[in-house]
Amino acid sequence: MWAQMMSAGLTPGFGYDGHQIVPIGDERTPQMEAALRHEKSVVVAARTGSALALPIKVRGQTIGVVDMQKKTPGSEWTAEEVTLVETLTEQLSVALESARLYQILSSALPASNCRPKSPPGCARPWTWTRY
Repeated sequence: MWAQMMSAGLTPGFGYDGHQIVPIGDERTPQMEAALRHEKSVVVAARTGSALALPIKVRGQTIGVVDMQKKTPGSEWTAEEVTLVETLTEQLSVALESARLYQILSSALPASNCRPKSPPGCARPWTWTRY
């Protein structure tokens, strides 16, 4: 499913230019390539700053990468910052999979509201509503 979505010709990435979010096309940095190849976080330090790239994994499949830059010369990512970004990337993965499953479920429901039977002992009836 993710492979189909990735090959659909959508813009593969976005970046923040200091003023707005803009498409970056299929530009990949060396740390992004390393994170995709090794399927783990990659930290790169340079004179001009440092970079952090983390793979976005859904159901064991790498579907993308988060790439972050510190532009201050000599600035490096701390262990706490890396852990925070790893946690946020994991939450992003869960949100993406939830959105995919919601889309599948929504397309499977009839055009009218669907109210399935509640399981025994359920205090409230389940309600599915199309938006």
